[in-house]
Amino acid sequence: GSASATTFKVNQADIGAGGTNSQVVGSTGSDTLMAMNTTLDLTSTALTSVEKLQAGLATATTFTVDAADLAASGSVIGSTGTDTLVVNDSAIDLTSTTLSSVEIVKAGTSSATTFTLGSNLAALGTAGQVIGSSGNDTLTTAGTLLDLSGVTLTSVEILQGGTNGTTFKVNQADLASGGTIVGDTTVTTDTITAMDTQLNLTSTTLTDVEVLKAGKSTATTFTVDVADLTVMGTNGSIVGSSGNDTLVVLDTSIDLSSVSLTSVETVSAGKSGGSTFTLSAAELSSVKTISGVTGAGSVDTLVAGTSTIDLTSTTLSSIEVLKANTTDNTTFTLDAADMAGLQSITGNTGTDTLVAN
Repeated sequence: GSASATTFKVNQADIGAGGTNSQVVGSTGSDTLMAMNTTLDLTSTALTSVEKLQAGLATATTFTVDAADLAASGSVIGSTGTDTLVVNDSAIDLTSTTLSSVEIVKAGTSSATTFTLGSNLAALGTAGQVIGSSGNDTLTTAGTLLDLSGVTLTSVEILQGGTNGTTFKVNQADLASGGTIVGDTTVTTDTITAMDTQLNLTSTTLTDVEVLKAGKSTATTFTVDVADLTVMGTNGSIVGSSGNDTLVVLDTSIDLSSVSLTSVETVSAGKSGGSTFTLSAAELSSVKTISGVTGAGSVDTLVAGTSTIDLTSTTLSSIEVLKANTTDNTTFTLDAADMAGLQSITGNTGTDTLVAN
C-alpha cells in the first residue's frame, strides 16, 4: 500500500501451487519479491511493478518464471549457492534483465527455445550453464561477441550471430553433434575462435562463417570437412597460434587454394583411401608439413597451383604423387627426403623442370 520500495518475502504456499490465480502488485518504487523456499514457481502468478526477484536463503534457489514476469531493467538475484532461472517460454530474452549470482539459465518447455542473454552470459560465471529443451534450441547474441569459453551448454544446437559480424569463442564441448553455427549473411566477417587445443567441426554445420582461429598460444588442431571450407569461401582464412598448428581435412579432395592459411604448419588428410591436396603458392611457402594417410592402396597427391614449386622447406609425409596444376612452365625444387617418398612427378603441357636440391 506504500509508494516506496517494498520487499515481499514469500513461500510457494503463499501464492499457491504454481502461483495459481495469484497476483503480486508492487509500488511505484523498486520492489522485490524474495523467495523464502529453495524453489519459487511464478508461472501462474501475475507480477505487476515488481522489479527484483531475489533468493531469501543462502542455499541454491530455483526461480521458475515466464517471460512476462521479467520486468524491463529488472534483476534476478541468487544466493551463495548454485541458483537456477527457469523460463517457461520459447523466447528467453534477458538483455534488459540483470542476473546476479545466478549460475544456470534453463528452458522451461519442451519446445525449441531461443536464448538471448547479452552480458548475462559472462555474469553466469565459470560455473555457468545454459540448458536447452528437447527441441532445437538457439543461443544468440545481438552484439559482436558470443563468448562460451567459461559456460557449459547442454542441449543447445544452434549458435546464432548478430548482424555486425560475430566472434564465437567456443570449446569443443559447446558444440552439439549435428549442431549449427550461423554468422551474418552480409559482407561482415564472422569468426570461430577455438578455446581448446582441439576443435572438430565435422559434425557442425557452418553458415556464413569466414574465419577459423586459434584462441590459445599453444599448438591447436582444427578438424574440418570440405563443406566447412566451401562455406568459408574465397575470403576465408584459418589462423593458427604461435605453436605448431595442424589443419586436418576429413575428405579425399582437399582444395585449400582459395583459403588463406596463417601460422598453420601442418596440413593433414583425415580420411583414408587416397587424398588430393591442392595448395596455392602462398600456402606452399608457409606450410611446413603435408601429410597423407599411410596404408596399402592409399596414394596421396599434392597438386601445386603455382609454376614455381619449392618444397625444400616442406616435409612431405605419405605423399606419393606430385603434380603441376598450371599450364605454365613449372619448376619443381625438391630435396632428397621429398624424392625418396614420391612415386611420380607429373608436369603439364609446358616445359617443366625438376631441380634436385
